[in-house]
Amino acid sequence: MKGMEYAILRQGLGVKRLSEDACGPWYFCVLVKHPSFGYFLYDAGVGPADDTFRRPESHMQYGLLSIPREEYLDKALPAIGVSLHEIKAIVISHCHWDHIGGLSFFKGTQAIRNVYVPRDDFKHGLFQSHRTAKGYMEPCDFYYKWNFDVEGAEFHMIEDDVELFPDVEFKLLKGHTPGTLAMILHLENRVVIFPSDTIPRSENYKDPENRIHPTTIDVEAFRESVRIVKTLQKKYNADIIFPHDDGFYTGYTARFEK
Repeated sequence: MKGMEYAILRQGLGVKRLSEDACGPWYFCVLVKHPSFGYFLYDAGVGPADDTFRRPESHMQYGLLSIPREEYLDKALPAIGVSLHEIKAIVISHCHWDHIGGLSFFKGTQAIRNVYVPRDDFKHGLFQSHRTAKGYMEPCDFYYKWNFDVEGAEFHMIEDDVELFPDVEFKLLKGHTPGTLAMILHLENRVVIFPSDTIPRSENYKDPENRIHPTTIDVEAFRESVRIVKTLQKKYNADIIFPHDDGFYTGYTARFEK
């Protein structure tokens, strides 16, 4: 689509905890400037104090972070020239803390009333996070009650593949969660696929038989998701941006791209 642009907003760096592999950027949001709809976000990233006290100490080993204050969404968006109130909708790829936590920055905005989530993952996360008084499970499964109970939040369920906005597709993939939304942007001169954490690194995509990320919960579903994305890449001659590929982000600064 002519005039559509996107900017990647990343925040903090993961450390070696889940495996010997470095995690790469832990926070990964995509700000999309759509010529007819306006601004929307793909994922909301982490929430305030997720790198310090908001998560239980026992869970910090599964995602220890160091996040400069200016990289939180309430600072990162204005730094690229967009206010929180200009965001019209937020599409959450899946409801793990590092993708949904930033919703709390949007209280009182239009975006908080237009939050799109994959239904099966939302149901699973809601069940897991609300069946204990403390609001999370042990061992850590990355779902927290406070990320669902955000003041003013209205969640809209996505049950199947859908084109939410003109030339912006969302495809449900499995393997990392019961359902994760991949985003496909049909830009003016190219197509870009964001598979989210279903395929976190390029090595998982290149060798799905042997390179299984530690956060994969269903290996066969993951491999089927890789097949789906490979079919889409071939169909569109698309670029793929993996959220946890370290080299891609070395020296990266947020900027709009076409």
